[in-house]
Amino acid sequence: MRQQTTSGPNGTRRVEQRGRLAVQLFADVDQGGLDLAGLADDVRKVLEGKAITVLDEDTGATEQIALFETSSSPAPTDGRWTMGIAVTTFLYQSKS
Repeated sequence: MRQQTTSGPNGTRRVEQRGRLAVQLFADVDQGGLDLAGLADDVRKVLEGKAITVLDEDTGATEQIALFETSSSPAPTDGRWTMGIAVTTFLYQSKS
C-alpha cells in the first residue's frame, strides 16, 4: 500500500509504502514439517528486525526499507515436495 504522508512541491513529499516480502520454502515430503520450520526460522533470523539500504541512482540519496515481523505457514504438498511460505512485512519511506 502506497500512501503520501506530507504535502509540498515535487521532490519534497514523503511517501510510505507498506508491503509483504514472501519467501517460498520447499522440503522433501519425507522430512516435511521439521525442515520447513527450520527454514522459516532461518528466514526470520535473516530478515526480521533488519533494514535494507536502497540507493536512488538519480539523486545519490539513500533510503531505508525497515523489515518487521515474519510469520510462516504450511502449504499443500504435491506428493514429493512440501511447501511453506515465510512472509515478512516491510515499510519503505521515500520522497516523491
